[in-house]
Amino acid sequence: MVEILSLKIMIKNVKILPDKLKILFTNKIEDSFLNIWLRDHAKDDDSWDSRSNQRKIFTAKLDPKLHIKKAEVKDNGKSIDILWSDSNKTINYSSKFLLDNLTN
Repeated sequence: MVEILSLKIMIKNVKILPDKLKILFTNKIEDSFLNIWLRDHAKDDDSWDSRSNQRKIFTAKLDPKLHIKKAEVKDNGKSIDILWSDSNKTINYSSKFLLDNLTN
């Protein structure tokens, strides 16, 4: 049921905090995602091997001071682009992925 609902729920806005990203969805659900967790779960070509479905980065080697330089809601709330302090290009996270991983 959550999966069906997540197709209609979009990201309304985001707020960058020192160690996490707070996200408000259109259904008024608000949750925060730790920077280290988001970076570890990135599915961009530099971080994820789509052939083996394995990470290319080693979580323990990520900079403990990792932070978000910029976060922008894209495609009418279907996703967000995040620019990390350890990267020079944005990484996209879908609203479905975020909703499927709510912590609250």
